[in-house]
Amino acid sequence: MSSRWKVLCCVVLWWFSGHPRGNGTTSGLFLLLYGVFRFFVGQNVEIGAEYCGSTRMPEFVKDDLKQMVKS
Repeated sequence: MSSRWKVLCCVVLWWFSGHPRGNGTTSGLFLLLYGVFRFFVGQNVEIGAEYCGSTRMPEFVKDDLKQMVKS
């Protein structure tokens, strides 16, 4: 699912940036699309995941995140 969002965002940004626009409008659209992407994809991600990027997430961080999700 995330690769479809990325392709869609790239196509929309490519199309949008092809026309003359004011300063910062393409960047603003990117930020808007990125926020929407993170919101919808983030709904499907388990917060207490064992790994965060390429390093192992410490146990106390996982416990804090789980407590935040429960409250």
